Parts: sequence; C-alpha cells; structure tokens
Amino acid sequence: MAISLSPWVIKCIDKRRRAFLWAGSNSVSGGKCLLAWPKVCRPPELGGLGFLDLNIFGYSLRMRWLWFKKTDPHKPWAGLPDSSETVVAAMFHASVSVQIGDGKGTLFWSDRWLQGKSVQELAPCLFNAVGSRVVAKRTVAQGLANDSWVRDIKGALTVQILKKARAPGKCKFFTWLALHDRCWTAERRKHHNLQDTDTCVLCAQESETIAHLLVGCSFSREVWYRVLLRLRWYVLTPDHRYFDLADWWNASRKKLQKAERKCFDSLVILISWLLWNERNRCIFDKLQPVVSPLASSSGRQLLLL
Repeated sequence: MAISLSPWVIKCIDKRRRAFLWAGSNSVSGGKCLLAWPKVCRPPELGGLGFLDLNIFGYSLRMRWLWFKKTDPHKPWAGLPDSSETVVAAMFHASVSVQIGDGKGTLFWSDRWLQGKSVQELAPCLFNAVGSRVVAKRTVAQGLANDSWVRDIKGALTVQILKKARAPGKCKFFTWLALHDRCWTAERRKHHNLQDTDTCVLCAQESETIAHLLVGCSFSREVWYRVLLRLRWYVLTPDHRYFDLADWWNASRKKLQKAERKCFDSLVILISWLLWNERNRCIFDKLQPVVSPLASSSGRQLLLL
C-alpha cells in the first residue's frame, strides 16, 4: 500500500535532488538553480526532464490502491478501513466511469454510473445531504432496492416522524442530533484531537460513531433484542444491513401495522436516549455496561409515555 509522505519529507528529498542536478553535491544555493523545479519535473514532451513530482506521483500510487479495491474486492485487505484522501478520491472518480452489472460493486452516490456521471456531479445539493459513511458503503443494488436511496438523505423522512412522536422533549432533541450525526461521540472527539482513542466504550470492538452506538454495537443490539422480544418485534432487531439509525428506523416501520408505528417510534427514541446515557455512565462514572437493567428500565419508562 502506498502511504502519504508528509510535505516536509518531500521537501527534503527534492532539496537533495535539486542539489545533485545543479551542483552535483548535497546542497545548492538558489542562485545556481537555473529553472524552477516544477518545470524540471514536466515530461519531456512538455519541455521538462521527466523527473518525478513526488507529490503527484504519490497521488497516482494511492489511486492505484483504490483501483484494486474496486476491481478485486476479494483480496484479504479489501475490507480494511479506507482512509483515502479527498484529493485522491476526487482524482480517481474523475478518471473512472462504471458500467453497471448487478450493481453490487458500484457505489450509488459517488461512482460515475449515470451515463458517465455520478449523483455527486448531477445533484451536488442532494449529495451533500447524505452522510459520508453511507456514501462510502451504499451500492447501486442496495440503493435501487425499494428506493432505499431516499432514506439515505438526512432528515428526509425520519425528522417528520420524530416531530410527531410521543416522547419527552430532551429525548426527541437528542434523537434529532443523532439523526444529523452531531453528537460528541469518541470518533468525533478524536477527529477534533480531543482524545487519543475512538473505541466504543460499550463493546470495545469498533470506532464509536453515533450510528455504531445506536444500531451497530453488539451491546446495543442485545438491548434492542431484549426489549423488542417482549413486544414480539424481535425480528426488527438491527443487524449489519443498516448503516445508521434512520436507515433501520424507516425500514422497520414499514414492517409494522400502522397502529403499531407510534408505539415503535416512541420506543426508538427512548432506547436511543437510554443507550446514550449508558455510554455516558460508563465513561464518566467508570462503570461496566450491563444489558439487563437497561432493558428493564426501558420497559418501565415506555409504560409511562
């Protein structure tokens, strides 16, 4: 895998390359450099010597990594987290177009599968309303199945449901923030250099995003299962198919009778609030997460709504 060199390292290497070219030594003064280094690095057909521009060459190597992930997804490293830079990803998507097969290897939001263009290019405002994690995972096959792409749009349907739901205001306000991914999770705090680790405190297995905390965490799924089992809705327990709370919430509502949906909406808001409180309790009070009391507490509080 090609790694990104820091600008400082590239500057040091180029300093030695310039010195060797113009003076045949380890260092050279600016007065001896007869031509600007970017012009030296141009290909011969453009008047340069064809020296590698290390910065641009690094981009091309990291684009190759993205190409291999796209064309050979069965490699063992294909499932590793993708930390590609914005510039590299933009160069890759601008250079590649996609022909649709079964749609399972084509990203719905970012790949150029619509007559050589992507949704990002055709509808940038719509694209900006979709979460980055969904953009990185949602395939064309998934997006077109039952119009699932509509649920990827932040606040498209779920905020309207949230507004009408019966639940305490503080719980609804928290859920609203969660739907917009604005909660101060460990992942977000690490991104802002406020802490060193972003591991989920409830499961200690994955990065703690709000999507993971509410529907992806093994601890959270156990809580959901126990609560939903009492209501005979255990088949709605979130699993790996759902990227975030809104995705699972909307999909689950469609499986219920219309008369049951209001109760389910209140349940989702309440459990989300309790999971967040349990997470805070474990962090600030240095306690271990426990499933049974949390599941029992949610049942009692739901009866009070």
